[in-house]
This record gives sequence, C-alpha cells and structure tokens, in this order.
Amino acid sequence: TFWAYFENTELLTTTTSRAWYKAYGKDGVFEEGVDGISILISRTRAFELENSHKITLKDVTNYIVKGLLSMTVGGGDHTFENLWFGPRPNTNRLMGGEGVMVNGLREDPLFDNFTLFTSTDDIINFHGYWGYVTQVDTTTGTITFANSPFNLRSIAVLHPGDMAHFYDKGTFQLIATAYTEQVLAQNIARFSGTCFINNNNNSS
Repeated sequence: TFWAYFENTELLTTTTSRAWYKAYGKDGVFEEGVDGISILISRTRAFELENSHKITLKDVTNYIVKGLLSMTVGGGDHTFENLWFGPRPNTNRLMGGEGVMVNGLREDPLFDNFTLFTSTDDIINFHGYWGYVTQVDTTTGTITFANSPFNLRSIAVLHPGDMAHFYDKGTFQLIATAYTEQVLAQNIARFSGTCFINNNNNSS
C-alpha cells in the first residue's frame, strides 16, 4: 500500500462536497485527522512485455498490483498458464486498473487457467494500430508515416511479405493494398503490389 500525507486539505476539496458525500457516504470522503490516504491513481502493472516473442509465465499468484498484464508489439504467441490475480484471501480490495492489454501483436497469446478478479476496467482489450500516411512516393513505393508512438508501433510489426491495407481517413474506404518489401526507418517503409490510388495525404 502507498500512503501520502497532506500538509493541508486543499487537495481534498473535490471529495468533500455534499453531493459527493450523499453519493458515497463517509467511507468515500477524505476528512481531516485521518492518518493517511491510499493513492488512488497509479500506473503500474504486474507484467509488461514489450516487443517480445514466445514468453511463458506459469504458476504466478499476484495480490498487490493495480494493473495486471500488458503486451505491446513483437511476435506475440505468449503463454500464460496458471496465473491468478485478485485480492488476498478474506479481503475484497479492488485491483483498480486495467486487466489485460494485447497491443499490436503478430500472434495472439494463449491463456490457460487464467483467473482475474475485481478489475475496475476491461478484463481484456485487443488493440491494433493505424499508421497515418504523410507522404507517398509512387515511383519507389516508399511511404512515410506520421512520426508518433502509435504510428511507429504499426511499422514495428511489419515484416517483408506482409500485406498492408490503405484506407481513406475521411471515408474509410479501401484505396489500396500492397506488400511490404522493406522497413527503411522507424517511420518509412517500401511496398510493392497494387498501385496506390490516392496521393492526397488522406490515407492511413
């Protein structure tokens, strides 16, 4: 448990309104004289896998974290076997955060006997990433993507031979398909295959 002590009550005013008290009662209100309060917001996870492939976690019991498990880009194909996340026996403390985040993996993970209790958010999310196009060179098939963290994740999972689909960002209509030849930089890749129909910076 993390504890914070305040020199004054200024930070507590948002939770001492009459409407808040009516909604949550005494247990939901911070009051002067308490020894401390538990920090309600933190960004923690039990496990975070970044750009990884075929990781196995087995026989894990975890009582304490607010966030549980995140895996972002990479080959994926992870295995989670006999994992248990929840409050300690005879308690009911909420985990208070994300459940499982699956972000842009090439292959989905396997969950076998995976138990998750009392998350206050989604139990599991599966995310893919869009790469927003900023420049197209139709002569060489080279495409430059916006240089942002989410766009770079979409490029990071491209392998030679992968098919890419390009959509108009306004209409979401498919405007081209192409095959990945080579990733030239963290936000530039060369493609071949179907001719690009649109070069007006509207594709993603």
